[in-house]
Amino acid sequence: MTMLQPTPAARFVRCLAIVVMAAGSSFLSLDMNNASAATLYSSPMTSPPLAAGNLVGQDGWTAHSGAGVIPIQVTSSGTLVDSNGGGTREDANVAITPITTGQTYYFGFDVSVNGPTGVDPTTVYFAHFKDTANDFTTRTFVTPFAGSDFTFGLSPSGSAPNVTWATGLSYGQTYRVVGSYANDTTLETRLWVDPVTELSTSIAATDSAAAAVSSFALRQATANNTQLITNLAVGTSFADVVNPVPEPSTLGILAAGFGLLAAARRRHGLDADESDALVLLERALEAFDRADTFLRAGDLAGYEREVLSARRLLERAFEASGGALVPDVAPAPEGDGQGAAAEAETARTALRR
Repeated sequence: MTMLQPTPAARFVRCLAIVVMAAGSSFLSLDMNNASAATLYSSPMTSPPLAAGNLVGQDGWTAHSGAGVIPIQVTSSGTLVDSNGGGTREDANVAITPITTGQTYYFGFDVSVNGPTGVDPTTVYFAHFKDTANDFTTRTFVTPFAGSDFTFGLSPSGSAPNVTWATGLSYGQTYRVVGSYANDTTLETRLWVDPVTELSTSIAATDSAAAAVSSFALRQATANNTQLITNLAVGTSFADVVNPVPEPSTLGILAAGFGLLAAARRRHGLDADESDALVLLERALEAFDRADTFLRAGDLAGYEREVLSARRLLERAFEASGGALVPDVAPAPEGDGQGAAAEAETARTALRR
C-alpha cells in the first residue's frame, strides 16, 4: 500500500508517540498486586544520569575488592563489567536494606555479553547479592553453550554454576536477567532470562546456609568476556525488577516534548486526524503522570484506574491517527532509535522555520 509522506509536524508527532509508548509500556506491564512493593535500588547505569567514568564513588557504589585497579566504568551505553584479561580487577557493590527472615530479594538488569568469536567464553560470575563481608549468593555466570556463543548460569555460592540456562545465547544481544534469593526455609536462588512474569521459565539452586544479604554487587575477574549492564533494579518483589517504573524525570521530558508539539500545531497546523491523535496522546501522558502520583502515594486503586485510562487513550490515538502515526509506533523495533532521533531532529528543524 502506498502512503503519503507525512508533514514535518506529523513526523514529530509520530516520533514522540514512539517515546510515549516506550515510557508507557513500563506502566502497562506492572503487576498491580505488587505495585507497592519496595524498590531497594534503581539506576539506568548509563551516563547520564551517572557521570561518565568510575562507577565507584557515585550513587552509593563502593569497592570491596581491587579498589581502583581496572575500575568498573560508566559509559553512555551502560556500565561495563570488564573480565577480559588477567590480573586483579575492581569489584563493587551498592548497599541495600538488609534482608530479614522470610523475605525474598530480587535483582534485574539488562545485559549484553561480548567475547571472542569462535572461542568458548571463560566461565565467570559477574553479578550477585552480597553480605557485609564476602558471602556472595545468587551468583550469575557467563558460561559456554555448545553451538552458541554462551549461556547464563547460576550458583548459590560456588565458583562454577550449579545449573545453566537451557538455551544458547548470542554475543551483542541484550537480555533481561532477573535473579532472586529467598531468606526462608528453602534458601532458594533463582534466575530468569527475558521473563514476562514470575511464572516464566527459570532455573534454581539451593544455598547451603542463610546469607545476610545487604548489597548488590558487580564482579570483574580473569576471563575473556565483558558484560554491559543497564537498567538495574533491586527490590522485594519480582514486579519491582522485571520492568521498573520510569522515573519522574522521564515524564518531565515527555511533557516538554508535548509543549513543543503544541507550539508546532499552532505554527504549522495539523490536519484533523493528526490533531485528534495529538490531543489523545497528550491526555495519555497526563494519565501516566497521575498514575505515577497515585503509585508513589500507595493508592493502588487510583494507580490502576489511571493506567487503564492511559491504555485506552493510546489505543484511541492510534485509531484516530490515520497515516500520521504509522504501525512502527507500537513499539519501535529495537535498533531504530537513531533513525527516530534523526527524523525527530529533521522535523524539529523544519518546525523552527
